[in-house]
Parts: sequence; structure tokens; C-alpha cells
Amino acid sequence: KPGTPVIVGTTDTALEVYASGAVMKGCATVKLATAGRICPITEGPIPSHQFFNYRHVIPGLWYPGTGTRSCAASYKWYRDVFGEAEQIKAAEQGTSPYEILNRAAEQVPPGSEGLFFHPYLLGEMTPYYDDQLRASFTGIGMHHGKGHFSRAVMEGVSYSLKDCLGVLGEMGVSLSDMRICGGGGKSPFWRQMLADVYGIPVTRIESDEGPALGVAILAMVGAGIYPSVKEACDAIVRQKDVTACDAERNARYGQFYKVYTALYPHLKADFDALAEL
Repeated sequence: KPGTPVIVGTTDTALEVYASGAVMKGCATVKLATAGRICPITEGPIPSHQFFNYRHVIPGLWYPGTGTRSCAASYKWYRDVFGEAEQIKAAEQGTSPYEILNRAAEQVPPGSEGLFFHPYLLGEMTPYYDDQLRASFTGIGMHHGKGHFSRAVMEGVSYSLKDCLGVLGEMGVSLSDMRICGGGGKSPFWRQMLADVYGIPVTRIESDEGPALGVAILAMVGAGIYPSVKEACDAIVRQKDVTACDAERNARYGQFYKVYTALYPHLKADFDALAEL
């Protein structure tokens, strides 16, 4: 009909970032989905090949993206290949196999007692952009059990996303708050791990609708219910909880992360050689 407003939408990720409440510089989203992403909110694009630069829903803001290819997909792969017993037990108890795997992982100290997992099941994006990389468990000892391997997978993904944070730091981007999204963010254990590894509070919002919530908020702005996208977000998006960093665990993770990153140059040549075979 004449006079009916036509509201232009945007991409699902742009709406997800918006709906998370990441609407100001210094905030970021960390996404634990099939792939993982850290998107800081900036006032312009970041001039580096390490970033996919996208405009925010809010004019004048951007959300440059960094990412790891196998995020929650790594834990799903691990569950499918090594978690048959947990899947059977979960069906009997009416719970999730991830919950059972997580319980065992929680009994293991940070660093998995020297067991490392590189989540390069599909190669890697930030910071290597190397399709030849492959996943690996390193440091296996007789003292390691199922809980160690479960925790190592989650820690490996967390370290891989910390690589993304390192690239942000190199470009002068500092963060004070992270808004979590994606299926992996539903785990309080994994949220605490992220906060401890990064040394940054991790915020969860009440709604799990992600892009659907974002498009609803955007539509209300287009219909004139709210005068601006930021005011609409401020009125609708509510924090559910904030997971603070534990300083002692953060320091411990810093030590293990140094070993994690040092393993890469030792393994890269071997993966290149394997690719030639």
C-alpha cells in the first residue's frame, strides 16, 4: 500500500552482533558455533588481511571479523568419534552427551596436565590462513584420561580464538567486554574457560534468538517504534549474567598458551610434508 514502510534488513551475523548488545567501541562478540569468530566493535575497518571488515547496523561502527574454522565443530567431532559411551549414557539419563563430557573435564585442572589440542581439523584461518594445517593431540601421557582429552579440546579451541585476540592487539584494538553467542556459549564451563583464558569478562544476554531478535529490533526501528537502533538495543537487550575472569587461572593459562603457540612452528613443516604425500 502507498505509504507502507519498506524495512531493509542485513546479514545474519550483523543482526547477531547487534542483538548481543555489542553496540559500542571496546565491546566484542565471541561466537562458539561450527566456526568461531571474534568481532570487535570499531569505528572503522581494520587495514589488514587478517580481518573481514563488515559495517555494523549502527552507522559509523564496524565489526571486523577474525575466526577459527573448527570451533564447536571440534567438540562435535570429538563427541561423534570418541563419545559413544557418553551418547548412550546421555540417552539413558535424558541429558546431553556434552554435559557428561563436561563433567569429566571439570575435574581436570587448567592446562589439562600438559595435554594440548590444536583444532585444525579443516586447516586454519586467523592468524595462519593455512589449509595444510591439521588437528593434533600433543603431550599425551599415561596419566591422561577421558576428562583430560575433553578439556583439552575445549582449551584448544579457546587458545585458537586467543590467537585472534593477539591479532587484534597487534592492530591496537583493546577490548573490555565480550558478548557470547553460538551453541557453545550455553555451557557455563566453557564460558568460564573463555573468561579465564582471555582475562576479559564474558557476558551472556537473556535471549537465545540471535539474528531473529536482531531483525525484530531493526524492524521496530524501521516502523518508528524506537528512534534509533542503539536506543532500541538499549531498551530490549538484557544481560543474563557476566562471567568474570579468575586471576590465578588466567596466569596459569598464560603459561600453557605460550607452549600451545610454540608448538605450531614445529608441526607446520610436518603437515606440509603430509600434504605432499
